[in-house]
Amino acid sequence: MKKFTFLIIVLIVIVTGGYLIISYFKSTQTKDIEAYLQEKGYIASDIVSIKTEIAKAPLFNTKVIFKDEEKVIYYYWKVKDKIFQGTPEVIGFNIYEQDSYPYKHKEK
Repeated sequence: MKKFTFLIIVLIVIVTGGYLIISYFKSTQTKDIEAYLQEKGYIASDIVSIKTEIAKAPLFNTKVIFKDEEKVIYYYWKVKDKIFQGTPEVIGFNIYEQDSYPYKHKEK
């Protein structure tokens, strides 16, 4: 019974620790992307949402939706101290229509 209790406690500590670490990285990346966008000249009212999620690769990516282009999701991620913009996605467009869309916030 003591081994079982110990095993449950260890499992709870591991799960809780993992959750806290993931939450920390998501929060940190969201704040870094917000600061990056402010350096680029955007203000809070220009942005509808910023949300960092766990992805396949890169492990964490941040989805940004701008107020003047609410049908487009811009992806950002951070590697070491550099922030990169991924390929934007237009909600409701198929893959062939994505390339012809005139993105307003796409970085070169």
